[in-house]
Amino acid sequence: MKLAALSILIMALVLTPLASGEDPSGGWLGKAISFYSNESYDLALLYVNKSLDIDPAYPDAWNLKGYILSDLGRFGEALICFNRSLEIDPQDPYIWYSKGFVLYGMGIDEEAMEAYDRAIELNSSDPDLWRARGLALYSLGRYDEAVDSYDEALVLDPAEGEVWYQKGLALLGMGSYDKALECYDLAIIIDEEDAASWHGKGFTLYSLGRVEEAIDCYDRAIDIDPSITDVWYNKGIALGSLGRHEEAFECYDAAVEIDPLYHPAWFNKGLALYSLGRAEEAIACYDRAIDIDPNLVAVWNNKGNALYTLDRFEEALECYRRAVEIDPDYSNAWYNLGVVLHRLGRGEDALEAYDRLIEIDPSRQDVWYNRGLALYSLGRYDEAAACYDHVLEMDPGDGEVWYNKGLALGRLGRFEEALGCYDEALKADPEQPDVMNNRCNTLYALGRYNDSVGCYDEVIGIDLGYENAWYNRGVALYKLERYQEAATSYGEAIALNGSRIDAWHGMGEALASAGRYDEAVESYDGAIALDPGDPTVWYNRGLLLYNASRLEEAVESYDEVIELDPSYEGVWKLKGLALYDLGRFEEAIDCYDEALEISPSDVSLWYNKGGLLFGLGRYDEAIECYDRVIEIDRYEKGDALYLLGRYDEAIECYDKVIEVSPLEAKAWYQKGLAHQILGEYERSAECYDRVFELDPSYEGVSLKRGLVLLKLGDYDGALASYDLALQEDSRDLEAARGRGEALLGLERFEEAVASFDRILANASEDGGAWHGRGQALAGLQRYDEAIESYDRAIAINTSEKILWIGRGAVLEEAGRSGDAVASYDRAIALDQEDPEAWSVRGRALAKAGRLEDAASSYDRAIALDPSSAEAWRGKGTVFEAQGLAEEAIECFDAALAANPADAEAWRLKGQVLEGLGRKEEALESYERASEADPSSAEAWKKEGDLLSGMKRYSEALDSYATAAEIDPTDGAVWRSRGSVLQSLGRLEEAVESYDRALAIDPGDADLWYIRGTALDGLQRHEEAIESYDRALAINPGDARSWNRKGDAFYKLGQHRKAVECYDKFIELSSG
Repeated sequence: MKLAALSILIMALVLTPLASGEDPSGGWLGKAISFYSNESYDLALLYVNKSLDIDPAYPDAWNLKGYILSDLGRFGEALICFNRSLEIDPQDPYIWYSKGFVLYGMGIDEEAMEAYDRAIELNSSDPDLWRARGLALYSLGRYDEAVDSYDEALVLDPAEGEVWYQKGLALLGMGSYDKALECYDLAIIIDEEDAASWHGKGFTLYSLGRVEEAIDCYDRAIDIDPSITDVWYNKGIALGSLGRHEEAFECYDAAVEIDPLYHPAWFNKGLALYSLGRAEEAIACYDRAIDIDPNLVAVWNNKGNALYTLDRFEEALECYRRAVEIDPDYSNAWYNLGVVLHRLGRGEDALEAYDRLIEIDPSRQDVWYNRGLALYSLGRYDEAAACYDHVLEMDPGDGEVWYNKGLALGRLGRFEEALGCYDEALKADPEQPDVMNNRCNTLYALGRYNDSVGCYDEVIGIDLGYENAWYNRGVALYKLERYQEAATSYGEAIALNGSRIDAWHGMGEALASAGRYDEAVESYDGAIALDPGDPTVWYNRGLLLYNASRLEEAVESYDEVIELDPSYEGVWKLKGLALYDLGRFEEAIDCYDEALEISPSDVSLWYNKGGLLFGLGRYDEAIECYDRVIEIDRYEKGDALYLLGRYDEAIECYDKVIEVSPLEAKAWYQKGLAHQILGEYERSAECYDRVFELDPSYEGVSLKRGLVLLKLGDYDGALASYDLALQEDSRDLEAARGRGEALLGLERFEEAVASFDRILANASEDGGAWHGRGQALAGLQRYDEAIESYDRAIAINTSEKILWIGRGAVLEEAGRSGDAVASYDRAIALDQEDPEAWSVRGRALAKAGRLEDAASSYDRAIALDPSSAEAWRGKGTVFEAQGLAEEAIECFDAALAANPADAEAWRLKGQVLEGLGRKEEALESYERASEADPSSAEAWKKEGDLLSGMKRYSEALDSYATAAEIDPTDGAVWRSRGSVLQSLGRLEEAVESYDRALAIDPGDADLWYIRGTALDGLQRHEEAIESYDRALAINPGDARSWNRKGDAFYKLGQHRKAVECYDKFIELSSG
């Protein structure tokens, strides 16, 4: 309700005495009213001032002057006028209400309501006053109180349709749609021609999902008054929700014809046109809305969508960027920004957009999915798979996500996992040819060729025209040496798509392998007909002809290759072989020379050339060739360099071997060992993966691969490798230990304990196994057993520093800080220059309350390693415990200078700043902590607590929500969240939060009390009493609970019980 509406209503009430013609100012006030009615405010003000010059004690003149000034927006002066009027007549309810009206206009809500209430006190029998009070409360969003006021007005005048209409609006604001509908029906009964009530009824029906009935109501309102913009607009929304976009478009058109500056209608008109496929026209509408208000984020976003549909990606990009400039938290625009950037091939930029959206709303499945697609396109397959996992946590049944996760895992060589993903995708839809085809491809990659053929048969059974399945089936059959069937399968692919060169090529290979050389040549000829400029097809054709002893034709094919690409690998060599077999030795030598120009390190070329020269009697030249063979063959040299510790040079030698013989598993293995010793674990893993591809049973590769993957943190991969190693040799202790360490990394502690126990059953003096067992038991919080395991490990090797440090850490976790210090001292005795040992010693001393000693220990760690973030952070906690806040902050800053991503340092710094009352700085620190480690529930809770203390409740709730999502078992988070909700008056939600907290800790008497107060606020007194009883069962001496319990009984009319509670309260309070 606008201020002007209130102004007119109240002016009519206050100036009623003028209707009798009385005007002690000699008629000046009447003229002022006339000018005011015509909105001639300056003249009205002139005449009302003349009236007051004659009679300064004339309240009606002061009132009118107040209205004039308020309409001019000069509320402060208007307030003076109404206060002056009240000095003259403090018992006039309408003047009080006028004062409230002005205070409301000034945004001084509480004082405004006091004035309204004073007016009602003076005249509670005037329905117009109750109605006006309701209008004001509605404007303040206090809908329940507004409804109460309207009810009072309706008791006095139940036939006032306008009040029923206004009550309906307030009920709508409360979400009480059924009750609102009753109000509009009553308003319509009173006045069937009230367009506003028909409009309100329509809106309510739409909110209830009764869209067709809503449209009928909008039509009735339009019949009565076709000039109401909102009715046309809301009718358009209703029609749009039914997919009737053409009709919706007509409604929006009518709305903007009535009010060309009504930007919501321009926006929705654009949406309707877009839904009708008329994107260009939609853009024009969006532009009109933007002309009216350039800060409409939804309009910019949807304009971007329309431009994207038209493939105008750069323009779309600008729209989305404009939207997020206006509202940096507008999630849809960030999402669309990511989509268009990905479409433009700007994957890294797309990731930034998706990451920003995840900060805003980490629960959106579509953004995690699209982030995965972007990472996949960048070749970052492991990260893509992790994104898909996020989506699957939210929706485990999304087949498309399982499919894409399978693709990513396949790229990583994790074929078993990929296979499981495709199986999950097929559960959602068992007949998806693309998914099934990739499942078949994965079976092929796992070497399960027979299974892959059966799988391709299933794909073809679903879609006989799926050419990729026919082609891939041919590849698998070829691998199984079922050449005739492979050729047939390639032939089916060609029948579906005769332009598939790879299928012609594959058929040629299969037919050649089946000994059907003439048909094979025809297949290659088919490929050449499609692309005569492809040297590979000519090369393979030549090879086939050579194998068929059709040597002259083979040479012709090789000549075609040379003409297309003189440097094509291997062609000169093969041509030389063919010429040699034809007895054309000099030409053959020329070919070897050409080949050696391209590949001077090809041992076979030098060897063959030497043999040819030897056969021609050119012995000196032949010897030169054989000397080159010996010089190039560096395999033995590589092993020698490896044994000498010259690993980089060894790798160079192995690379030379691999260039000559890329299928030599031993070279790859030795190269992997060298990279591993150099700490180049990713390269080492690549080498071991290649060994697996060439020879999965190669001795030792499973064990070495497991160790490297363990170093890389790929615990699943390491576990799989160690399991393979143990299949090869179940007594391999190194593999068994590695398996246990992988299980530790996966936090599968029970299995890890069992794994180490199996080792110790056969090798009770294996210190590494005792160490690993201790770590696993600590993970299970079985501290006494863990310490026993460490003691066994130490007994085997007392000089192993890491064992003493690990033992100390377990003692700390067990709360035995003093014993932990002694353990760390033993580690330091072994190596006094180890900053880590000094740092953890400081931590244990601090926990033991020996702060000065702790500070000294941290100082020693810092002296040894000034960049130790852990030591600086620990020293900061000591200063904090000593009450030296500024010194603590300096230490935390030093920690952060060493490691800006140290989430714990940010959190601790925030904690100290908060204690100093430097709240904004503290908030920034907590925010940096949650950015550094978004999974830290403690950081989010601290942020929420601080925001709550700053009365920034909405932001606090967001922080608590994130904390609860990370750790739903933290009762303190639920309690704090409930407290904020209670402060906001959202009592139902507060009770729900308290219930979550009490489910975690039902022994919190204080929280049972607080929960009771919230239930009292909801008028649920019986439940409140139960809550107070739970508090008193835990703490019978809680006077507060007795008092509030008495209040609840009193409100229920159970006065005797209330008195008993109050007596108990008095007894405890006076004790």
